Amino acid sequence: MALPGQAGLGPAPRARDDAAKHKPIGMAPHGALAERLYREKKLNVLTDLLKRIRNQGVLVGLSAHNPALIELARRRLGRGLLHVLSLLPDASS
Repeated sequence: MALPGQAGLGPAPRARDDAAKHKPIGMAPHGALAERLYREKKLNVLTDLLKRIRNQGVLVGLSAHNPALIELARRRLGRGLLHVLSLLPDASS
């Protein structure tokens, strides 16, 4: 279940709680939100969001185009991060 962003700070707590009531296998912030927080050097906001999702008792997901974002989140969050990495084609080729 992908969660939409709220004013640049991730899903509203109510949206996250409501989503968890449906007992999804996992939840993940929308990839655009994760990428924007990475660019803005707000990794603490992203890490806190991922931890709050984990506290809901579901699997934590993260989608990104940048492999560095996945690796950073994995190091900060530790075990149990599911990720989707979509690589963009190299414009130079």
